[in-house]
Amino acid sequence: MGCVVKQCCCGCTLKTGSIVIGILEAVGCGLFLVIVILATAFFAALRDNSMDQPDVTQEQLEAFHAAMAALVILMIVLAVNLVAQLVFAILLACGASHENPSLIKPWIICSIVSLILSIILYIVSASIAIGNGETASGVQSLVSCALGSALKIYFIVVVRSYHLELTQPGVIKNFA
Repeated sequence: MGCVVKQCCCGCTLKTGSIVIGILEAVGCGLFLVIVILATAFFAALRDNSMDQPDVTQEQLEAFHAAMAALVILMIVLAVNLVAQLVFAILLACGASHENPSLIKPWIICSIVSLILSIILYIVSASIAIGNGETASGVQSLVSCALGSALKIYFIVVVRSYHLELTQPGVIKNFA
């Protein structure tokens, strides 16, 4: 059956915990999305306004343009990801408040996939940093990964437990 809890942190119900998780994630994704949109606009403007630099060679300018274009593309991909996470977080909050497990399940699946990808990304990032002699940065990346992953796992367990409570009544109550 996996890990199941009877209540969320601070003694609140699984329903309340799931609603709070959904709302907090939606707010966080929304704020981060605004930052990503503003940063994307800034990088695009920086790329477009770089032509007026007299001390820069054509080769340096082309390399800068390529880097800025790649950064803008990366930011757009991040924005699309954030929109998807925002939608899933809203579905979670609505599904939990209306006791609709079919609206909760997409968040669980998305969160598990996101967790796995994040762990892989952090490990690669830490490996690159340590390989380049930046041990402190690599260790910081791994510690950050461990803390963030532990919190995300707990959130997944809470929401999954609530999903089980809705789809299989009695399972959580019978859990020791």
